[in-house]
Amino acid sequence: RSPSRGLGDVYKRQALVGFREDEEEGVVVAEMSCGQTIRCKALVGADGVGSTVHKLLFPGQKPANYAGYQAVRGVAKIPKGSSLPLFSTFEKGVINQVWGAGVRLGTFRMTETSLYWFVTYNGPQREAGRDDDGTALLQNVRSLLAEWDARWGIDAILENTPAQDVLRTSIGDRWPKPLGNWGQGRVTLLGDAAHPMTPNLGQGGAAGMEDALVLGELLAAALDKSEVEVGAGTVPRALRAYEKERGRRVTYLTLKSFIFGFLLQLPYAPVTFVRDNLALPLVFKPRSFLSHTKFEAPRLPSKVEKKKRGMFSFL
Repeated sequence: RSPSRGLGDVYKRQALVGFREDEEEGVVVAEMSCGQTIRCKALVGADGVGSTVHKLLFPGQKPANYAGYQAVRGVAKIPKGSSLPLFSTFEKGVINQVWGAGVRLGTFRMTETSLYWFVTYNGPQREAGRDDDGTALLQNVRSLLAEWDARWGIDAILENTPAQDVLRTSIGDRWPKPLGNWGQGRVTLLGDAAHPMTPNLGQGGAAGMEDALVLGELLAAALDKSEVEVGAGTVPRALRAYEKERGRRVTYLTLKSFIFGFLLQLPYAPVTFVRDNLALPLVFKPRSFLSHTKFEAPRLPSKVEKKKRGMFSFL
């Protein structure tokens, strides 16, 4: 740790450029773009799908594998007190999806005046860039949904979406190993940095929070010992235990999300008829579809749990 920095400091406008382990001192040394170093017991890369920590751990490995479709997302601004009849079909707090052949529309009414929406469509990979023009993206969506039924309110949604509130992303994932193994030594990954997944289950962010809870509990249990008991291998063992604990669950989530996306992006009308009328009605029953949301955090040893009760409201 830099002598001028204290515990809990935030480094702004500075990037991690490297790290090295100091086995003699039992720390990992993070090297920042400003030239400073941070000495710590563990380094956790929670820096998203394009993770710098992942690149340093596994040079040459892809951040994510393209799933075959793009997503355009936006937020429609509904005038307060508006009498637009089409928006009245969109109930607050309810996710709506309309499935086509290789194209999907989804909406979520966030507030009385804002409606989140997305459109996914099959196509070649093209990385999102800052030069993506919102007006052009909206026109592309209009073209994709030109033949769709007017009752879905597509024209009203797009007309009320500011161009600056539209973005496009390439959808992809990286299938983790069932036993984790996405870290080395005193370094590990968390969330999209470890296991990016397609958004079809809406579990990417949730999985990252689960990671943080499990990792925090295992590290707390490992470090709740005297300095004599905390040996050189204590932290690395806790990190590998975290990766193993999370490996099976995030592998299941990643594969399930990929399969759902594959089925929902099928481009052939005869196949989509079978999908929509026979297969997915069975899959999308609330009891079975939401089964992946069940998660129970491992319990801490009683001594550590009592100590942490005053710090975290979830314990």
